[in-house]
This record gives sequence, structure tokens and C-alpha cells, in this order.
Amino acid sequence: MSKQNGVPSQIPPQGAKAEFYQGSVPPPAMLKDFSVVNESFPERIFKMAEDAGVRQMKQLENQELQIKLDAENRRLEIEASERLKAMEIRGRNTDSILKGLVMLVGSLAATGTVVALLYMSYVLLMADKTGYALCTASPIIGAALIAAIRFFRR
Repeated sequence: MSKQNGVPSQIPPQGAKAEFYQGSVPPPAMLKDFSVVNESFPERIFKMAEDAGVRQMKQLENQELQIKLDAENRRLEIEASERLKAMEIRGRNTDSILKGLVMLVGSLAATGTVVALLYMSYVLLMADKTGYALCTASPIIGAALIAAIRFFRR
């Protein structure tokens, strides 16, 4: 380099060239030029290209598996949701059945109590025509009617 006015002058490089390639492996002529610099460069370039291809294949496989897992998880979520809804409906039906059974048993018990009290009062009235039987039978009949009214108001 020479200096003119204290500023170094640029000399254009002789024989410089630029080459570009697209893809994972350069063309054969370029690989030959790499081997001139270092004999292991072409093989190292192939190894890097193979490793990159293997990594890309694994990524694609993982993405495919993740998509399948997501779809299966979604299917299971929908199935579980549908089962839960069915169980809730069955639970409501079971509650209704149980309430109906309780009402039926209660009404049978109330009816039985009323019938028993009425029968007792009848027996007392028929067996003994005294005022004692009337005094005993009247409250029993009244209690039976009150019990029946209270039960059937529920």
C-alpha cells in the first residue's frame, strides 16, 4: 500500500471471486475448492448437511406426533364432557326417583297412620258405647286428619 497525502491507497485484490449456492450441500466444483483449503472440509460439510436433515426429520416427526396427541386429547376431553353430562342427567333422574319414593313411602305411612287411627277410633266406638270411647276417638280422628293434611301439603 502506498500513501498519498497521508491516506493509504486501496489496491484492488487480484483474483478474488465470490460464489454462492443454495441448499444444504454446495456444488461439486465448490467442494473441490474447499478441499484445496483443507481436505476434511467437504466431508465436514456433508456431515453437517446430514445432521441438519436428521434434525429436520425429527422435528417433523415430533410435530406430527404432537398434532396426533392434541387431537386425541381433545377427543378424550369431549368424551369425558359428554359422560359427565350424562351422569348429571342420570343423577337428576335418580334424585327425582328417590324423591318420588320418599313421597310414596311417606304417603303410605301417613295413610297407614290415618287408617290405623280411624280403625282404633271405630273399635273404641263399637266396643264401648260410653262417653270415654267418644272422648278417645275424637282426638285420634282429629290427629289423623291433621297428620294427613300436613303430609299432603308438602
